[in-house]
Amino acid sequence: MPFPFAYICDLLQRMEDKGREQSPASITKEWFGRHRGHLHRDDVDGSALLSTLLPEQRTDRVYFIQAKTLQKMIARALGLGRSRIRELER
Repeated sequence: MPFPFAYICDLLQRMEDKGREQSPASITKEWFGRHRGHLHRDDVDGSALLSTLLPEQRTDRVYFIQAKTLQKMIARALGLGRSRIRELER
């Protein structure tokens, strides 16, 4: 059985709930300790788990969308008129 996403949600929820009472490091250590048995199984992809927990560390998350292209995509998605598109371009 793969590592349940609910466990990751549990970690994030604990961070939000107890973030003022406990340090994030201690919450994380406690969580990893609790799930150590699950994490060391052969069917758990460690890189996928770390990518979920640390998305900003992924090198492939840059999409190389330039500002002009992004403006067009946003305008199209929001159904903006010409005056709003000009405002967005500014």
